[in-house]
Amino acid sequence: MGELRLRSEAPLIVVDADISTAQSDLEGGADQWLPKPFVPGALVGSIRASLRKSASSAVRVSSRLEIRGMVLDGGRRRLTYADSEVSFTRQEWDLLSILISHPDRFLSAQEIIRLGWRAGEHAAEQLRTYVHRLRHKLEPLNLPCKLLSQHGQGYCLTFTERAAGAVQSQRSQA
Repeated sequence: MGELRLRSEAPLIVVDADISTAQSDLEGGADQWLPKPFVPGALVGSIRASLRKSASSAVRVSSRLEIRGMVLDGGRRRLTYADSEVSFTRQEWDLLSILISHPDRFLSAQEIIRLGWRAGEHAAEQLRTYVHRLRHKLEPLNLPCKLLSQHGQGYCLTFTERAAGAVQSQRSQA
């Protein structure tokens, strides 16, 4: 089991009838242990919980990530750019991590939640508030990216010059 954990960060759920091996399985690197016979719903729940914990995000996986002069510190949930620095709450950081992991791509609220963003029971309704908070923290830094919202498409963190320019021209027309 320990050798498997050295080769992979993937969630590991052990299903075994022998309860005496549970402790050694968990100490050996398993994330969860389910006794046999198991309830299928419990296995599905365990898989979903494991996937939420390890949602694929480059920022969550790495402790430090540099993109176009921006330094993202996952351990401290902090972004540094030029001489400016901003810290984020866990929910803000998770949202930013998901958006950075899918650059220049619009994600709907349902996709963001499916990718691991959790803010409670009413996550879809709260997402708009967290996007507003994130935008409020990011805009003063003049980052080489923009957080876009498009009705019917969702949210996008774009690094393309053309999209960032389109946002500026939309604002000047308003």
